[in-house]
Amino acid sequence: MKGNKLKIATNILFIIMVCLISFVGIYVQKGNLVENVVDDYQLTKDLKGYRQITYKVSDATKVVDSDGKEVGNTDSLDDSTIESNKYKKTEDKVNTDDVRTAENFELSKEILKARLQSFQVTDYNISVNKQDGTIHIQIPENDDTDRVVSNIDEIGNLEIKDSEDNTVYLTNAQVKESKVLYNTTEEGTTVYLSIEFNKEGKEKLKELTSGDYATLPEEEESTEGDASDENSTTEENTEENTEENSEDNKEEEKDDSDNSSEDASEEEEKQKELQLSISGNTLVTTSFEEPLEDGVITLSMGSPVTESKDVQSNIRGATEVTAILNSGNLPLKYSLGENIYVSTDVKQDIVNKVIIGIIAIFAILLLYAIIKYKSRGILAAISFVGFTALYLLILRYANVPISLETIVAIVLVSIINYIVIMKSLKIERGQEKTYRKEYKGWAIKTIPMLIISVVFSFAKWSVLSTFGMTVFWGVALILIYNIICTRGMIN
Repeated sequence: MKGNKLKIATNILFIIMVCLISFVGIYVQKGNLVENVVDDYQLTKDLKGYRQITYKVSDATKVVDSDGKEVGNTDSLDDSTIESNKYKKTEDKVNTDDVRTAENFELSKEILKARLQSFQVTDYNISVNKQDGTIHIQIPENDDTDRVVSNIDEIGNLEIKDSEDNTVYLTNAQVKESKVLYNTTEEGTTVYLSIEFNKEGKEKLKELTSGDYATLPEEEESTEGDASDENSTTEENTEENTEENSEDNKEEEKDDSDNSSEDASEEEEKQKELQLSISGNTLVTTSFEEPLEDGVITLSMGSPVTESKDVQSNIRGATEVTAILNSGNLPLKYSLGENIYVSTDVKQDIVNKVIIGIIAIFAILLLYAIIKYKSRGILAAISFVGFTALYLLILRYANVPISLETIVAIVLVSIINYIVIMKSLKIERGQEKTYRKEYKGWAIKTIPMLIISVVFSFAKWSVLSTFGMTVFWGVALILIYNIICTRGMIN
């Protein structure tokens, strides 16, 4: 008896904790602010509105400096910058006529689509006008929308080249994969960008880092310095031993000494360095102390940080770079055209009234269970509320976007859970065999629903995918939660 009471008390405490986390949150002090660290719901564009974005094929022309070197284009440089730096506009378009093809327009759309998925934008629409290449995108409005808009249209060309003469050795064509890594030490967490090259790139990288771009040993520099000193000393001794020579001879020897020093300095080997840049932005310029034989370059994305928000910020930055590299470089340069927020047609007060109505209906159903089954009904009602709180938490941390279809799926799962609980209440306490038999029957009946929900989850249509994910997590939780928690409280 005491064991049963302890089990019930433990379950109730667990449910209270889950309800507080799900419905209230966990608040921590961060500086002068108090923030809720529990993830918020991801609302889709039909509930929160969306961003309408248009990318047009750029008509920009190239801009060069006084030496004729390309420094940008008329999209990236305004007139005042061009004038102040004495740059010059050219007639050469960044998008020549031969690349403005329907195939490249479609390819650009697919690359932007892949980047949206890498940026974890789940609810989006994307289309392309195959006549002029204009791409239209709709994405949900949230805190990351501006970051997506500012990064998604990067051309994404990677170049590893000589830092002096700009000779390009490696490009996107040799990249096999890029990914984000991180390492935590006492100083904090450091985020890294790892770029792995294919077979061709691996061999070229090994050749470069073990050849001209290997870090020069310090001994060589000191040896050269010693050689110069020895030459100076020898020349001084020569001058001392030939005091009887004329002044003209002394001046000639001095000139020879100066010329010898100049020749020695010219012969000193200069350290060559490689420069790695993405979309024209230089990430690192360096030489290599050891050859890179595994074909992998690892770059730190900032210094070690301790705050979780700073770690997440560095991870997001590295993730954006990997998304651009892994999706491939755009065959065309695009410029941002339309960028506007479109409000949702579904009013928030209507959604709130629907949610309140749903809560009221289930409250009446739970009241019926309490009246009919008394104490066991009270425990069943507590279990139902705990299930709902845990279910909503799982949806948030599983990154399931909340849409109108999701709300319908949540209601459906809640109805199924209520039916399961009511069937459990019909089984008297102590009838373990009967409960096991009934539970086995329920589990078998849910298998087709689980299979269908998994299929829906991988559908390309967001309406089906969000509905499928919501049903899957709900049915899976019903099977686990009721056998562990509900059973221990009412049976």
